[in-house]
Parts: sequence; structure tokens; C-alpha cells
Amino acid sequence: MLFGDFIVGQRARQVNAAAAGVNHTCAIKLDGSLWCWGRNSNSQLGDNTTVDRSTPVQVGADLTWVQVVAGNASTCARKADGSLWCWGANSFGQLGLGDFGQRKFPAQVAGSDWTDVRLGYAHACGVRADKTLW
Repeated sequence: MLFGDFIVGQRARQVNAAAAGVNHTCAIKLDGSLWCWGRNSNSQLGDNTTVDRSTPVQVGADLTWVQVVAGNASTCARKADGSLWCWGANSFGQLGLGDFGQRKFPAQVAGSDWTDVRLGYAHACGVRADKTLW
């Protein structure tokens, strides 16, 4: 089945990475672009709106995304340069940005040596190149 430019099902290998949150989904295409769709009440799609999307919308214009994770109402993604970016709900500080403000588009988390990130319901954890857990 075709879903926009995404191949779903048998040819899913056309996508480098995908993540399913509670009510939204994101995927990184082979060209390194990041796309999200679904519920957007907390700006978890990263498109600077709170409009729900039934088709994928591109998150920014960067083509260097290598990892994406989706949580309850927030999203984080890592770029090839090791930078970490998060957006969406942040009422518990789960985006790691030092405050509790919702983000409508990707905001960079401090540091540039992230190697992995995971999201829970209202928290996030990341690993840096020196193998420390944050």
C-alpha cells in the first residue's frame, strides 16, 4: 500500500527508520528527511502547528536525520552529526531542554555527541559517545 511517498507493507525497506508514538508516527526516508503524521495536539509532529495530519509532513528541511523516537506526545530525533533535537509536550521537562515549555518545532538538546535516545510516557533518556546515560 502506498502512503504518500512511503511504501507500507512488503516494501517498507524504503524507509531508514520509523517510530510509532501513542497517537503519531514518524519516519526517516532514504534521503535523510524526517516525516511525521497523526495527532498533533502538543505539536509532536514538529511542523510548527497543532493541526492533526492524516498524511506525512516534513519536519524542517534537513536531510541528515539518522534516528527518530516517538513518545506519548513528544518526539526526539538525532542527526548524523550527533546532535539531538526534541519537540512536542514538555510539561514534565521530558525534552531535556531545561524548562517545561511545549515546542512546536525541533529544539536542540545540549551537547553534540549523542549516540542514542529513547522516550517514555513523560520522560526521555539518552546515551552520549562516552557511554554515559542522561
